[in-house]
Amino acid sequence: MSIDFDVYAVAPALPLGEAARRVLERWTALGFRMEPTAFSDADGADIEAPLQGEWAPVVNAWSWVALWGHREGPSIGVILEPAGPAALGVSFTMSFNLLRRLLEEGREDGVFAPIVEALSVLGARVAAGDPNWDFEPASEEEVAAAFARDPYLAFVRQGLDTRPATPEEYITRERPGGFTVFQHEDL
Repeated sequence: MSIDFDVYAVAPALPLGEAARRVLERWTALGFRMEPTAFSDADGADIEAPLQGEWAPVVNAWSWVALWGHREGPSIGVILEPAGPAALGVSFTMSFNLLRRLLEEGREDGVFAPIVEALSVLGARVAAGDPNWDFEPASEEEVAAAFARDPYLAFVRQGLDTRPATPEEYITRERPGGFTVFQHEDL
């Protein structure tokens, strides 16, 4: 059985089509092979839009959108949904077991780079994840408070004053794009 690992963030509000376009363009520039379709659901039924032509207006009408990409390591999904009138909820999802294997092999860039790039183009400043969490933050402050509860993994824009409760238990890495990655030593 595969366990998913989710990383949560909140960004300034954007139309779903524009947010999805920004992530798609950045991940494609990174060499990601993207699934050719955006996914969502309506009244319990799966819906999709091919990522070609004028797909953004279709996606703007959805309540949420999911995109999937793969370069090296696990496939990474990003789910975008409104988190209030002035916020965009962002969650990244991947296989926890494949994530751990990538980290053990020293190939963390396969996960860290696409998350940092997506956070950057969406304007998010902090993201945190733990395999035991399932929450839907509505603000950056909620994500920062979750980071203070010692998650397995967090991404913090440099200059943002937030830290885990036990910083000595983290491996930290400075990333291009102005983010610091905090990886718990148990991950």
